[in-house]
Amino acid sequence: MTQLSWNEYVRLALTYAEFTSNEDKGWTVEVPVLSGCVIWGETRAEAALMAEDAVHGC
Repeated sequence: MTQLSWNEYVRLALTYAEFTSNEDKGWTVEVPVLSGCVIWGETRAEAALMAEDAVHGC
């Protein structure tokens, strides 16, 4: 079995990210492979960047 690099792990975790548009026009991102990892951003792009930062911080 090949061991993943940290960047590969982050990329893999983010492929499972679920984006939801909120009523307040913000975005929520849930990364289900990381229990409890839920992020909110004002725009989809901001939420995506914050999700990447959150995964890096795990």
